[in-house]
Amino acid sequence: MGKSLKGKECGTGIGQREDGGFYARFVNKHGKRQGKYFFVLAEARNWLEDARYADRHDNMVVPTDIILDTWFEYWIDNIVGDLAPNTRRNYRERYIHNIQPVIGSMLLAEIKPMHCKMVLNKMGDKYAGSTIRQVYIAMGTMLKSALMNDLIAKHPMNGVRYTKPIRAVEDNKYLTIEEQQRFLETAKRSHNATKPVSNVSLCTPSDTHTP
Repeated sequence: MGKSLKGKECGTGIGQREDGGFYARFVNKHGKRQGKYFFVLAEARNWLEDARYADRHDNMVVPTDIILDTWFEYWIDNIVGDLAPNTRRNYRERYIHNIQPVIGSMLLAEIKPMHCKMVLNKMGDKYAGSTIRQVYIAMGTMLKSALMNDLIAKHPMNGVRYTKPIRAVEDNKYLTIEEQQRFLETAKRSHNATKPVSNVSLCTPSDTHTP
């Protein structure tokens, strides 16, 4: 089991180099040593897990000259198959509705940051910021997995940002004096008029206490 420069365990097959980076190594079923260097420990662990999985299922080899549609189906079925069903369903929906129509037929190796940005731009005013963020996460996770499996040389999402804000919960709305009067008059006429009103505080924005 490898260790960090501070002596902490990094995990089997993982260690830290003198320059601060990390390495991940393992011997595949054919006796060949596989390895890769990373700047972040989590990335080394993820790559090692994916690489070992691919080695155990080497009958499902993914060629390097594939289109994104093919990679998505392989990725969703074999690499993230242990995710919660709702998460996988959300990934598929966002891919089919937003990613696939724009770059689904492109070769995986030819996808650039500008193509990923195009996916987000086309959502524009048609989608809420939260939905655009879901597409951003799904696309980034899928392409990062391709990078960690050596199918692409660079992460196409590097430098890509989404700028549409996520709508926040609306601020508290205070009733005007007239609205408060109408509320009380309506309450008197309701079938609950004989019941005491509890936990209700009416105030105007100028009040100094919190309702």
